[in-house]
Amino acid sequence: MRAQSISNSSVAPTALGTPPGAVEYIYSALLFYNNLGPVVGLPAGEGSGPMLLLLGIYCSLSLGQARKAVFQSLRLPILCAVFEILVQVLVHGVSPFDSHVRYFVNWIVGLVVIHSLFLRPGFLHRFALTLLCLSLTALPFLSSAEISRSNERAQRVTSRGTSGTQTESASGSAFAARI
Repeated sequence: MRAQSISNSSVAPTALGTPPGAVEYIYSALLFYNNLGPVVGLPAGEGSGPMLLLLGIYCSLSLGQARKAVFQSLRLPILCAVFEILVQVLVHGVSPFDSHVRYFVNWIVGLVVIHSLFLRPGFLHRFALTLLCLSLTALPFLSSAEISRSNERAQRVTSRGTSGTQTESASGSAFAARI
């Protein structure tokens, strides 16, 4: 009985006019296209920006009257990104069509799309699986040279942080002694 009263008191996602499932699949396809397109020879970023913008507009319009309530939590992140774009363009003289500015615009639109899609039941689990699949497809393209460089960098940082005090084995044994 308690669980039923909790679910009745909260706003059901379907009452807000969530975007249809096709928007979720198109957004997932755009993610794969942006990340794997250059690997297979497709020009990334050419058509994905306008397509993402259309998805953002559609998601915003599909929410109807609940749009203001749903996007209220996005005001500060979007405002921060807009200020970053304004500083880059007005103060630093970066072109509005520069890749740095485009990344921020895509990030803002992506926030709108994902925030709208989170209203769909089960989206979080499906999106987590999508991102897992996307990252698994990137694994074959990691080179051992990049991994060894990052390991060397981590070892340099570790050795700088522990030099002058105690060695790692001594600190490990000191930690074991406290347990």
